[in-house]
Amino acid sequence: VTIIICIIGIPITMLVLKTSGEVLADCFRILVVKTETGIFKRAETKDVKKKTFFVACTLMVILVLLASLSSIYFEEWSFMEGLYAWFITFTTIGFGDYVQFESHSKKIAHGNKSTAQLFLHGIIFAVPYVIGLSLMSCILTCLVDSVDHIRDFRDRYINCWPSLISFKRKLFARKGTSFNVTEEQNNEAT
Repeated sequence: VTIIICIIGIPITMLVLKTSGEVLADCFRILVVKTETGIFKRAETKDVKKKTFFVACTLMVILVLLASLSSIYFEEWSFMEGLYAWFITFTTIGFGDYVQFESHSKKIAHGNKSTAQLFLHGIIFAVPYVIGLSLMSCILTCLVDSVDHIRDFRDRYINCWPSLISFKRKLFARKGTSFNVTEEQNNEAT
């Protein structure tokens, strides 16, 4: 039964998170464009993809920090343990060494807390889980949208190396020796 649920549930969950990430990215794009045209009175917005990525990353950092602070109270972890646990959770790595609500289940087993309190905390923390996973999906969506810009940067970076190497050789060359820059570039290209 578990395998059947996983075969159906995991793709549906991935599709929901992907769609929610795309919706968040679109909302952030609209927010960036409205802010620049409305508040800053700019006729044309530039670098919308970069600004959208920045907004998503900023919100993700804020969410991770707030969740880490809440883990100090709810889970009795240190700030660094909470930061680690929530980062691992939102990036879906999930090592399992820190599990949210584990301390609550231990308290329920000892009779110190009721299951209603665990249920309430579960509902309260479901919101940051969904928002964090959607923000991570949004960040990945922004990166995928920027692949062309990343490839252009990579190509420009790779193409500038022969010029930099020949410039370095000319700069540090001994007196009395000469270099043929075009001949060097052809030798390095092959």
